[in-house]
Amino acid sequence: SLTSVPWSIKDSHTILAYRNELAQGVASTNIKRGEGGTLEVELLAKLLLMRACKETNVLPANGTVDCLVKLKELGILNDSDFTTLRDGYLFL
Repeated sequence: SLTSVPWSIKDSHTILAYRNELAQGVASTNIKRGEGGTLEVELLAKLLLMRACKETNVLPANGTVDCLVKLKELGILNDSDFTTLRDGYLFL
């Protein structure tokens, strides 16, 4: 199960490597996969929530906005960061 193995720095490196792989050859104006695009919000939300799930046995959420909401509820995101990430994600 997702929560059965403790979070490790290797998990973070694996996700970062995946992000870098997806960004290769992408135009800087690409709002999905470019720097600051929706993919970065998606991966950040999922990374933080997966870490929280492994550390606290919280159940994961589906969808990026649901992940952001759960991160806010857990106190991992403050109101300002939550609003910025959610609104930016929904705008793009």
